Amino acid sequence: MNDTDTIESATSATVKILLVEDNDCDALLLQKMLSGGKYGSFHFRRANCLSAALRELANDGGIDLILLDLGLPDSQGLATFAHIRAAAVRAPIIVLSGLDDEELAITTVQQGAQDYIVKGPVDEGAVLARAIRYAIERCRAQQVLAEEHDLLRSVIDNIPDQVYLKDKDSRFVAVNPVTARFFGASSPGQIVGKSDFDLFPHELAAQFLAEEQALLRCNQPCVNREAAIKDFAGNTQWVLTTKVPLHDHDGNITGLLGINRNITERKEAEEAVLRLNTELEQRVTARTNELSKAVARLEENDRARSEFVSSVSHELKTPLTSMNFGITNLLEGVAGPLPDRVAEYLKMLDMDCQRMARTVEDILDFSRLESKTMQLHRAKLLFDRLIQRGAVALCAQAQVKHIELALSPCRELGFVECDAFKTVRAIINIIGNAIKFTPEGGRVEIELHRDDNSLVAEITDNGIGIAPQHLARVTEKYFRAGEHISGTGLGLSIAKEIAELHGGRLAVQSPPPGRERGTRVSFSLPAVPPPSILIAHNDGVARKLLEQQLRAWGYHVSACANHDEVLNLARQTRPDVGILDVPNSGMHESHLVFRMKADPDLTGIPLVGVARGSLDPAMRGILNGLEIPVLSTPWREEDLLDSIEAAIKGVSSSTVLKT
Repeated sequence: MNDTDTIESATSATVKILLVEDNDCDALLLQKMLSGGKYGSFHFRRANCLSAALRELANDGGIDLILLDLGLPDSQGLATFAHIRAAAVRAPIIVLSGLDDEELAITTVQQGAQDYIVKGPVDEGAVLARAIRYAIERCRAQQVLAEEHDLLRSVIDNIPDQVYLKDKDSRFVAVNPVTARFFGASSPGQIVGKSDFDLFPHELAAQFLAEEQALLRCNQPCVNREAAIKDFAGNTQWVLTTKVPLHDHDGNITGLLGINRNITERKEAEEAVLRLNTELEQRVTARTNELSKAVARLEENDRARSEFVSSVSHELKTPLTSMNFGITNLLEGVAGPLPDRVAEYLKMLDMDCQRMARTVEDILDFSRLESKTMQLHRAKLLFDRLIQRGAVALCAQAQVKHIELALSPCRELGFVECDAFKTVRAIINIIGNAIKFTPEGGRVEIELHRDDNSLVAEITDNGIGIAPQHLARVTEKYFRAGEHISGTGLGLSIAKEIAELHGGRLAVQSPPPGRERGTRVSFSLPAVPPPSILIAHNDGVARKLLEQQLRAWGYHVSACANHDEVLNLARQTRPDVGILDVPNSGMHESHLVFRMKADPDLTGIPLVGVARGSLDPAMRGILNGLEIPVLSTPWREEDLLDSIEAAIKGVSSSTVLKT
């Protein structure tokens, strides 16, 4: 490939040239050398002096290249080049000189000329054309580099972080204005050439030098390391510093790039938060100690109050029991017949004693609930009979106000596992509330039903009802709604607590659905499988009657006559209660009662005896000693159920009847 080919393939665009030449012959010669399209397309504009050239440059900026003769009528040598260079900042300049002066050539190139060509013969047109093309391309490349350099420099100068370059000896090669200001310098140039020993205390500078030299030896960057340094004014600043090794084209380390990001505000904020947290923890600790002492005092006062309430309640309970016992005996005629007027007063006193006893029990229950000392003695019992006991206890109170107390029994409803005394107390509180808030001549209905796995008692009255704003609070302790100021405000609260202790719930509606007035309280407990009863009786008629009566109430019953069969069946089924026939007198140690009580596997099964007629004193003493209640043939169904429930609960049947 020849030079001509290279020039022609380089570009086909017309190159606009400003020829600054005072010699007409040389000017014509140059134009002739590049004419004809042999070396490309060139368009010439000529200026024969410096002033004319400056006018051309001022009037038309579309000049691709300047061919400049340094010897002009109005300017000579390097001064000519300097003027043209100042006027044509972006256009490349080739100096055409008749002087073969190497020193001058070097000087002009150093000052920005693209080339220095000594004028020669005509056959050097190819060389000149190539120089022109190369000069234009070099100038364009230099301009691109200059723009990229300016952009990079602008970014570095305006970035808020400190940016600096160091050589292999850890001396500053370049810094941005932020770095200069950090060291108290007015310009970056004042820092160039210095080391950390010129700017930092000796100990800190030695640390930086050691870190940087280790970084260069290992050729590993250090990224985002926190450091505390002092600026020129002695103020401590926290920086997040990053240092990266720099390499030349051959991969050799030439120095490092450093970037310091000021994180002083963040560190001060963190320290402030830490101080605040510490102060807050101290204040919380102090306040917690104060509250702990206050809570301890409150707990002590609460214990003292509970002990006082319990003590006073027990002191009230004893004389109330005595008065109730005496009034009951008088009404039963122990002291002889009573005039009607006296009997009427005694009945009123009896109701007041019962109401007072219930209030005392409420206070005691509340005290136990608050202190979490209430104990439940659970047993599987008929839900229907529990509700009936609560209703029967308040029949007299309802009669005084001429209130109809309507209970719909449901013997097949099922069993609940509960503390009988506490459950009946809850029912009494609910029914008592209904009676209290129902006007004379009103009606209180008690309905029982099953809801999924719960047994529910709904006590509904047609009384004054509960205001909507009070409905959500009627089960709170001490809350009393309406004009009635009697009572402690504990009844429904205690009933709710008792229901929930058993896994049930208490709900209040006022008015009940479908009614315009009144209140409905629903008391529910979880249903449980029925207790199992084992009947062992030689008399087939009695055995059959027992079996029929208990199954009618929902008990699970097994029955047999053979004693050995009874023992085997008892071991297999572990019944909740055993019902055995007992002789009226002279029971031998081989009797089934003794055999079951002597068997370690069966002795825990509670027993109920059934006798044909009355027992002699010796026999009754034996059975009482074994804690076995006895029914005499014929028995009442209620007595049978009471005895079984007493056996299941582990208390005497008289207690069950009295509850």
